[in-house]
Formats: sequence, C-alpha cells, structure tokens
Amino acid sequence: MSDIPPPLPPNTPITPPPAVPHAITPPSPPPQTQGEVVRLVLEKVHRKTGLFSKVTYRLVVTDRRLIFALQEKTSVDFTRQSPDITLAQNPLNFSIPLESVRKIATYQADFESNEPDTMEVITTTEQLKFFISNYYKVQKQLKEVLGAMVS
Repeated sequence: MSDIPPPLPPNTPITPPPAVPHAITPPSPPPQTQGEVVRLVLEKVHRKTGLFSKVTYRLVVTDRRLIFALQEKTSVDFTRQSPDITLAQNPLNFSIPLESVRKIATYQADFESNEPDTMEVITTTEQLKFFISNYYKVQKQLKEVLGAMVS
C-alpha cells in the first residue's frame, strides 16, 4: 500500500489551499535608551611613565566619560566604535567618569624650560598630567564638548 491518495475523478474542481493569514507584525520593542555617544577624539595625548619613557593615548570624550585608549597603528574609527570596546582593547586603556572630573586645564609650553604643552585632568581622587601639542586647539575642542569644566 502506498500513502498516495487516489486520483480525483475528471471534472472535479481543485480548491486551492486555504489562504495563509497575513503575517502579524509583532509589537515594536520599547525604545532603547540612547547609548553612550562619542563627542570628540584627540590624538597623541602623551603620559610620562619614566624618566625617558612615555605612553601615547587617544583621548575619547563621550557624554559619560573620558577614555584614554593606547594609541596603536590601527585604522579604528573611535567615533563609530562602542566606547566599551575601545576601553577593552588594551589593558593599559582606562576611563574616568565625567562626574569625577573637577577640571581639565591646558597650559602653553614654557619655552625657557623647553617643556611641551600640557593638559591636566583633575578628578575627585587624583591629578593626571599629559603632554599635548597645540594647547589652544585642544582647549577649544574640549570646551566645545565639556564646557566650563575646561580652562
């Protein structure tokens, strides 16, 4: 015996299968909270680690924190990459929540002592010093995104 049904008699109308109801659109998910937004990326922010050594970072400024990401020879677009991924890429990377930052000050180089332009990040617990180039440009860019916190 076979499982094939017997043939229909001649002139029997063939009825189409029942119509499939239109797909029901699921309700839209609730709006997600806005993710962390990268507002500025500054290149070549140096931090002295020893008498003759330094580490070079990219400073990624978001709407929530400052992220210091070790500057490597990659073509990563930090403005598009998740700040969490940026932070996790290297164990030397670190962040400072904006609510912990009291002040960011930039200073012009002292030509007599041959010191480079500097930037100080003063938090509730520490004071970090970095070497930068073109203090005026850095100060202007930081003021545009962080406002009165920068001097």
